[in-house]
Amino acid sequence: MNKKMILSLAAAAAVAGGLAAYAAEASEGHGRHHGHLFERMDSDGNGAISLTEAQEVAKKRFQRMDANGDGVITEADFLAMAGERFQKMDADGDGQVTKEEAQEGRKAWREEMRKKLEKN
Repeated sequence: MNKKMILSLAAAAAVAGGLAAYAAEASEGHGRHHGHLFERMDSDGNGAISLTEAQEVAKKRFQRMDANGDGVITEADFLAMAGERFQKMDADGDGQVTKEEAQEGRKAWREEMRKKLEKN
């Protein structure tokens, strides 16, 4: 498999994985945040998320991952996103993420997502 195909599959998996994680967490009833997330994804308000609605969420996530906005996720885009996330998690700046930093990073990311959802 060539590098472009691998990166395309990785990007698709990241988008699909994000949607699956949203769905799984919402179905487990993880608080008000996930109910609000479901409501945002259910853009027509019919109580179900259609393929079109899910694709719109995936499209927005893809656009966030496409760092330079050229319509493709390159290895550079992917690494830029990963590097940015790593730097946010590496609280003490030592080039390593401890278990505690990862847990705090996850909490901070969830809070950031909650705030974004509340704005919309």
